[in-house]
Amino acid sequence: EARAATLGFRPEDADVTFNAEAPSGALVLPALVEAVEPVGAESFLHCAAGGNRIVVRVAGRATATVGNQLRVVAKAEKLHWFDQAGKRVG
Repeated sequence: EARAATLGFRPEDADVTFNAEAPSGALVLPALVEAVEPVGAESFLHCAAGGNRIVVRVAGRATATVGNQLRVVAKAEKLHWFDQAGKRVG
């Protein structure tokens, strides 16, 4: 029986790329940058991907700007699964 699950990752556990290859087994999400939040030595990119909103932390000043299309890449070992109640299952 198939059940709905939510897939998540922490902002610091993803990278952004414009065209580089992704590691084998990685989650790759085409995304649109909606906001860039510089906070000292890092920046947070607020993106839309597949009808969802995601946040990615990047070191230093972000080279991406609002409206950029990019790819968010999260390594398989950094992905977390949650059931419908929000309990972590993997």
